[in-house]
Amino acid sequence: MREAESGETVELKLLERIRGTQASMAEVFSNMRMLIRQITILIVQTELQKKTRTLLTKEVRREWKLWYKFEQTGLSRNTKKEDRMDAGLLIYTDASKHAGAIVIEKWKLSEKFAWEEDLAEAHIGIKEAAAIRMALEWYGKNLARKRVTFLCDNNSVVQGAMNGSKDPNMNKQLVRIWTLAQKRRIDMKVEWVSTKLQKADDPSRIIDTREQKLTNEGFAYLQSHLQKPFEIDVAATEINRKCAIFIARKMSQNAFGADFLSFPIHKLLGRPLYAFPPRKIALAYYKRLLQIAAPWALIVTSYEAESPIVTLARERGLRLISLPNDCILTPTKNQSEHGFWQIADNIAEIHAIINRT
Repeated sequence: MREAESGETVELKLLERIRGTQASMAEVFSNMRMLIRQITILIVQTELQKKTRTLLTKEVRREWKLWYKFEQTGLSRNTKKEDRMDAGLLIYTDASKHAGAIVIEKWKLSEKFAWEEDLAEAHIGIKEAAAIRMALEWYGKNLARKRVTFLCDNNSVVQGAMNGSKDPNMNKQLVRIWTLAQKRRIDMKVEWVSTKLQKADDPSRIIDTREQKLTNEGFAYLQSHLQKPFEIDVAATEINRKCAIFIARKMSQNAFGADFLSFPIHKLLGRPLYAFPPRKIALAYYKRLLQIAAPWALIVTSYEAESPIVTLARERGLRLISLPNDCILTPTKNQSEHGFWQIADNIAEIHAIINRT
């Protein structure tokens, strides 16, 4: 492979020898079969053009990088039938047309999320694979060097995890899954479980209309009223965060911290903060923000009557900005231009309470 990479073009015979070696390795490490797709495509194209040399494509070079990583770490457990008692940490993942879910009982974690625009049109198999990928992206640090078994009720994903998929979009998800596992040295297996025993099945079908987020247009409108760009989203999940740095409401390895209400204030001083918490805890967030010497904005929604938080902010002399009524999204079972999110149409007023200190 390194010989082939040394120049811009490569001999067809050398590509065939490399692929032959990779295919032999895939007999032992069957989950690596998904990583011989690009070289196979290049060989076939070269043969059809009746050439003996060809340009080495960036897709093949990318595929080979994963082979080098595999050489260092190795991932073979996917080929073994093991007793569930030896499965390590069990992670249930599932998907429905409109949402996905991750359940880790040992951590008392149940996370559900509506599909964004990028996956809204995808078929169910890709969504099932995406749920596994998201679990690794969100919780990978906590899974590092551990034995983990993902339980999935979609057989095409289970088989694809071993052999790859003919669907390039599915294969992209599967390659990402194994790349994340390699990065964290996770001893990972994907195993089939019946839908009756799939503990993420019910959460993946639930719509939680309390989970809301500002549209990108609404966030940009709000940002224009603050002198500095928002730096930290203090009431976020992986799905709805608006800043690269965020404080999670739920467990997340990528967060700056968890639970804004108990997060150390000194780490937030002077840093522009954005907050759009669920309505039930909005007052607690307002009181906490008042204690912090920093610029901040808090999103507050009013329904039949004006929110008491807006009244308190007005009495305190804080600046209030009215936001357009079409700038808040909520999950839905019906697909829209926003994926499986829709404009919340039951909100009377949307205010941003602004502190410029």
